[in-house]
Amino acid sequence: CSTNDVDPLEAKQGHAARFKNSLKVKKKDKEIPMKGLSVRRIMASLSSMYAHALFEEVVRRNPFHPDGVDRPSPNSGRPTKAVPTEDATIVITTAEADQTSKGLRDAAVLRLLYDTGLRRSSIAAIAREDIERLEATTIRTIMKGGSYHTVVLPSSAVTAVDRWLSVAPQSEWLFPHHLDST
Repeated sequence: CSTNDVDPLEAKQGHAARFKNSLKVKKKDKEIPMKGLSVRRIMASLSSMYAHALFEEVVRRNPFHPDGVDRPSPNSGRPTKAVPTEDATIVITTAEADQTSKGLRDAAVLRLLYDTGLRRSSIAAIAREDIERLEATTIRTIMKGGSYHTVVLPSSAVTAVDRWLSVAPQSEWLFPHHLDST
């Protein structure tokens, strides 16, 4: 605000938009625009600060509110990189060949990750009671945001989970946590 001679307590959406467009980083003596994710974080941070100031009645408006100033999409500039199938196959096959309890556990985790696309946190939160064996084997998982989702397991994942369960320690969890007290 000081470089544009703007009082932060009187900033408007136009000031916020100009600020967003001015965000640059210096690389090799050259200024280039910031990546979308960095801009998004800065804008969210300033919006939170102004929201608090608004609540405390220090300012009259939040110039960084997302309804007023566009933010880059969360994935702009950061494409998701998939693991090549050949690499995933090598890692999973190596884990499946290891007949130790660690190898069987790793193979089950890798199969669930690769075959279902579940997040690590969802896999870590699977309780044994969440596994159902009816016409197909399913697991009930907690998704990001706390919602529940039922996933049908392909036979390769069922085999890996069954092999792991044959040697797994007693626990309410499919994959006992190191802090698990059971």
